[in-house]
Amino acid sequence: MKKVIDLNKVGKLIGIIGAPGTGKTSVIKNFEGRKLVVSFDASYEVLEGVEDLDVVVPELSDYESFEKFIEGIDKVKDNYDLIVFDNITQLQGDWVDGWSTGKIGNNKNGMAAYGELQRFARELSRWAINQTDKIVMFTAHGKTNEETGKFAVTLNAQVDSAMRGLAYVVGRTVRKGDQYAILLQDDEDVAKNRTKDKRAFVENKNFWKFIKGE
Repeated sequence: MKKVIDLNKVGKLIGIIGAPGTGKTSVIKNFEGRKLVVSFDASYEVLEGVEDLDVVVPELSDYESFEKFIEGIDKVKDNYDLIVFDNITQLQGDWVDGWSTGKIGNNKNGMAAYGELQRFARELSRWAINQTDKIVMFTAHGKTNEETGKFAVTLNAQVDSAMRGLAYVVGRTVRKGDQYAILLQDDEDVAKNRTKDKRAFVENKNFWKFIKGE
């Protein structure tokens, strides 16, 4: 069992949820420090010109073993202050499709694919909170149900729970015209805030100051 000496040094897992075009990528751009983006959806072109940034794009074969996948990230983690997994929704789609069609793994059962993805999400979250000298962030898509008007994360419920369950903060990105903000409280229980600062939202550009308690 890991003994936690200083609760302020427990690793921070940050989640950013939002519809396309609401500012998820800007959160990455605004971070000051060395950044590694693990791009599951190959949307890295929007990060062109960002300083202190490296991008890796996993292949389907990388999902054969989530232990080796995490080990690969672990080997290079010391080079970065922020590690981003972007985005988990795309990973879910590729993972389930790959397993269901036999492109990865030995079982074409779709339910088995979700089970493996849930295990991966749990292990990734546990790995993240053990990174005491850096921040680990994940992004995921969300959308508003046209019938109910409710916003929800576009993830399998168990995968969503595994990722958000150990998160320090989960913000929901919103946009009004050219104004971008991150909700830290919402009626759909998507947002989550374990900090002492219980404000309802923060401007996108000030998000990392909020995380640092500034």
